[in-house]
Amino acid sequence: MLSCWLLVLALLGGVCALPAPLSYPQALIQAVDSYNQRPEVQNAFRLLSADPEPGP
Repeated sequence: MLSCWLLVLALLGGVCALPAPLSYPQALIQAVDSYNQRPEVQNAFRLLSADPEPGP
């Protein structure tokens, strides 16, 4: 019985420790920064910003 409670507490602790999901602009900023900071690849172009296409 004690092991069941420990399992429940471990699962709840794991769920609480998950990072919050990123918003679209935050994820886009991280992707652009990651793309621009790859030192092993010499890029002819850099991605400075990205704007989503307008919806219909």
